Amino acid sequence: MVFLGFYKVGYFSESGVKGPGFYTGNLHTHTIASDGNADYNTMIDEAVRLGFDFIALTDHNTISPTTILLCPLDKRILCIIGEEVTTTDGHLLAIGIKQVIPNGLSANETVSLIHEQEGLAIPAHPGGVYISAELLRTINFDAVECNLSVNPSEQETGCNNTYSKVYNSDAHNTEMLSLGANNCYLANLTWQSLKDSIKIGNCTLVSSRI
Repeated sequence: MVFLGFYKVGYFSESGVKGPGFYTGNLHTHTIASDGNADYNTMIDEAVRLGFDFIALTDHNTISPTTILLCPLDKRILCIIGEEVTTTDGHLLAIGIKQVIPNGLSANETVSLIHEQEGLAIPAHPGGVYISAELLRTINFDAVECNLSVNPSEQETGCNNTYSKVYNSDAHNTEMLSLGANNCYLANLTWQSLKDSIKIGNCTLVSSRI
């Protein structure tokens, strides 16, 4: 089944839950709760239209009441609550959290707070003025964002390291959702399975531009 360049593989098990297969989604998106220009439902509607199976909403330094209310109950897609946290060392994605992570702390302190909530700590577009290659070598991140739509310095830092990779488009509108995404092999379409897959490097790039 093909959706605008995104290839989907998977099936529904007898229980009605999707079983083993490849699933597509974006883990770095923004809504009008921060600097995005689309609301929750508009972003989710477009993600579903593109054939995404999962999405993380990662507004800057906030989790909107709308996301808190609607995301965990959404039946159209596996919706994951997240945040893009501004640390003193750069931007850090907190994926799968329940409460807002405060901004203005060091990357190391922020990672600890994310892990206390059993979330994933992933540097967003590292390099340039963001989280440095040196910090990637010294802090226990869960994966690193390899974003091919950013400048060469950030692409070099994010894509050329020993971490597991995630591939996002940093979407601030619906058009940006289709610029790239993750294709992850999961045991089933659940947050725990996606979390495990990301940590062991079971995600690859899928892009509508290639």
